[in-house]
Amino acid sequence: MDDLEFKDFMAKVPTCVAVVASLLDDDIQACTVSSLASFDIEDPGVLIVLKNNSRTLQAIKQSRNFSAGVLTDGQVDLAKHFAAKEKGLDLNRGQYFEKLSEFSMPYLKSCQGAIFCELVKIEELKNASIVLGRVLGILNLETDSPLIYSNRKFFTLGQALT
Repeated sequence: MDDLEFKDFMAKVPTCVAVVASLLDDDIQACTVSSLASFDIEDPGVLIVLKNNSRTLQAIKQSRNFSAGVLTDGQVDLAKHFAAKEKGLDLNRGQYFEKLSEFSMPYLKSCQGAIFCELVKIEELKNASIVLGRVLGILNLETDSPLIYSNRKFFTLGQALT
């Protein structure tokens, strides 16, 4: 198996899209992830995976917390925006983020909903790190369909099957 074969296989696994945010020296750092998953229900916990050179990962290490905002089906542009390594974006203007005073961490204000986590552990691998967070709180904002990513394209859920 080569790297491309694995990458192509994993691209076919549908997943939700979220924007993870944290503070680094009082500046908001944020990136798009498709790796948000729960790992414990009784003591609510989630995991995300970030590249080792990610500024968002550095922010999480410093602040010891993060938020993850699940995007709605109308937010493809935001998903692409925070996936790009754009320079010069002033994230502190409040254009994209708010801070919930209860948790003192930024979150994407137009998302479907956000979770607020304290850092539990970071498992550093060769190229990426698994970040485990204990959920401190949840904010449900929208009832729109979540944004889904699969086969390197964005989708909506459409009609639910029972």
